[in-house]
Amino acid sequence: MRIAGIDIGGTSIKVGVFDGDMLVHKDSRKTPFDSPDAVCDLIADMLLGQNIQLAGVGTAGSVESFSDTVSASNLGWEGVPLRRMLTERLGVPVWVDNDAQAAIMAEWHDGVCRGAECAVYLTLGTGIGGAMIVAGKPYRGKNNLGAEFGHMIIHPDGPRCVCGRRGCLEYYASATALKRMAGGLSCRTIIDRAKAGDKAMLDVFDAFIRELCIGMNTLIMVFDPEYIVLGGGLSGAGEFLAERCQRELERIFADTTDPLYCRVRIARHKNDAGIIGAALLARENLL
Repeated sequence: MRIAGIDIGGTSIKVGVFDGDMLVHKDSRKTPFDSPDAVCDLIADMLLGQNIQLAGVGTAGSVESFSDTVSASNLGWEGVPLRRMLTERLGVPVWVDNDAQAAIMAEWHDGVCRGAECAVYLTLGTGIGGAMIVAGKPYRGKNNLGAEFGHMIIHPDGPRCVCGRRGCLEYYASATALKRMAGGLSCRTIIDRAKAGDKAMLDVFDAFIRELCIGMNTLIMVFDPEYIVLGGGLSGAGEFLAERCQRELERIFADTTDPLYCRVRIARHKNDAGIIGAALLARENLL
């Protein structure tokens, strides 16, 4: 059976076609911002002639189960009936889920949290996305709107976030936050200089890590995950990021009576996580 995995992001749209577990077709194009129709038309064009039987989608934003619609601020979408639109264009059953949920499924299937009983996924990009595995199954909450970890409030009365709340983790620990903390330098520049021992950039990066780990500490105390998996653009920092997060968590736990069992890991599948996980979710939910 040929299943399409589709990853809709604010920068690009990626598609992959899987025949069993084998990736047989892959494409990536710039995300059009004309309208949701333009996105769906582009996806149909990317999958033309691929003879798929099912399709799974991981999309930026939130997917409401009771209305089956997608709202994504970075795409300019509010209440878009994405599943219906893609089903009409592709002519096959379509499953739509959050992009972070797709990514954690890829990692749970054969990545760094393979088979975990409980794991948390954080996408560190322009914003912060989240997803969870609980009791070996995806956790979405009652209305499929759970695991919005980027909008946990870590500093009450802090600056206003794009979501309208104040003091969200996303404001302090996203790629956008890191750039702001370094006066507008790119994340790549900040990380490269920090790795090279630049004290100013190390100080910025460690301040960023402290903010991120405030959020991680809350997740650990509430969910007791085996792993926190880091994906998104900042995960390109690799073990430099993971090791500093682990060290900061150990510092936080050092003065408590609580053991730290959780381990921070960098996502294995990187840019392919979305298409792999979306195809897995389609197979799990539509067959």
